[in-house]
Order: sequence, then C-alpha cells, then structure tokens
Amino acid sequence: MPAKPCRTALPPRSPSRALSGLAMAAVLGLSACAKTPVPSVPAQPGKSISEAHEAVRQCAPVAPKGGKNAVTGSYVAGVLLGGLIIGPVIVASNEDHIRANGARRAVDKCLEAQGYTRREMTPEEAAFLNALYGYQRQIFLDHLVAGGTLEGFKQEYDVQYRRFIFSEILRGV
Repeated sequence: MPAKPCRTALPPRSPSRALSGLAMAAVLGLSACAKTPVPSVPAQPGKSISEAHEAVRQCAPVAPKGGKNAVTGSYVAGVLLGGLIIGPVIVASNEDHIRANGARRAVDKCLEAQGYTRREMTPEEAAFLNALYGYQRQIFLDHLVAGGTLEGFKQEYDVQYRRFIFSEILRGV
C-alpha cells in the first residue's frame, strides 16, 4: 500500500487574531489623528466678548469631569480594541491630549446649550489679534464673537477711523 504524503498539522487560523491586529491599527490611527486645537472664540450674533467670557466662566466647571470621562472611555475602548496590555499603554501615552480634548468638548456642549458655537480663528485672524492690545483687542474680539470676519473688521474699522478723523477736522483742528 502506498504511503500517504506527510502533511504538517497547521493550527487553524483564528479570526480573532486578524481582528485584533485590525483593532490595534484602528486604535493607533485614532490616537494619531486628534488635531491640535486652534485659537477660537464662542460666537453668537448679538453677543459681546464680555457676555461670551461670562458664558465660558459658567461652563468652566464641567471641563474636569468631561476630561475624566474622556480618559475613562478611552481606557475602556483601548482594552476592548487593543487588548489588556497594548490598549491601555496607547491610551496612557496620549492621556493628557485625551483629557484636554474631553474637557474642551464638555465646555463646547455647555456653550451650545447657551446658544454659542465654537468659531475657529484663521491664522490671519490669530496673528492680527496677537498684534492688537487693549481696547482695540476687545473691539476685534467683540466683532468675532458677533460672527464677523477679519476682512469685515478691517473695512468697518477703516470707515470708523475715517469718520473719526473727519469729525476732528470739523471740530477745528
């Protein structure tokens, strides 16, 4: 009787191993994709910077709890997606970033309940704001909170400045 060819017994491939690798890639991808926050103001038409500042002050107490909840949720998700060792290690390496994003989201939700939206400033607006001081800075922030833009502010400020100069001329300068 002819001998059967010898076959090595391979263990059956576990689908959980492939899913674990895929989950790990997802966890790494999500932790790397979190964007760095840009300067922003709470915006609501008809509101001023002092009203927006008061709204942020009222919402500030929810920030620590929002940060803590985000970290806790990330650890749970990390264990589920990345396993008992690797998932928490990844979360631990990004804990400060996760906590800050959770706190920011909690404050944003509180502000949204008051009718505000987060208005991210453009790099040009941020540079312009950083070049201002005192009352000019407050006027520009009032303009942004009310929903204005840098271009609109420059046009409005130029018109107001011209009116001021013209009124000074009429006074007898």
